[in-house]
Amino acid sequence: MENVKLSISKIEITKPKYNLSHNEHKAVKELQKNTAINLKRADKGSTTVILNKRDKIQEAQVQLDNSDHYRPLENPMVTETLRRVNKLITQLHEGKHIDDMTKKWLSQTPNPPRIPIFYNLTKIHKPLPIGRPIILGCEGPTERISSFVDHLLQPIEKKLHS
Repeated sequence: MENVKLSISKIEITKPKYNLSHNEHKAVKELQKNTAINLKRADKGSTTVILNKRDKIQEAQVQLDNSDHYRPLENPMVTETLRRVNKLITQLHEGKHIDDMTKKWLSQTPNPPRIPIFYNLTKIHKPLPIGRPIILGCEGPTERISSFVDHLLQPIEKKLHS
């Protein structure tokens, strides 16, 4: 348990440094004001992609309409997911797999939790730019437990050959 405490205390949350010149920053701000375009980072590398917003929305809609990959929900599942995550955290705590401090940290989710957001990262390295679907779960019910599991698995993953 002390190892878990120590591991959690070593998780660093940092903000990236801004690396644009004043003129570049000003140009980006001007582009961001243009409501007809979508300005996002590319899927790979540090490239910025500028796309027609209408085309970007249409591309995402085509993906969401693919019933092999997505199906509409009658209601958001975020509340049920939060309940299940809290139940799991309680079971881990009662089974002495995590201590009080870890339980408290894992349980810090906004109430109500944020509903995950769907968006695309554009793959510019493909012949036809296409979006890679992303589900953003920041401040959602699984954010902390996902971070915790990722942190526990990283040392194992580094030893694997792939």
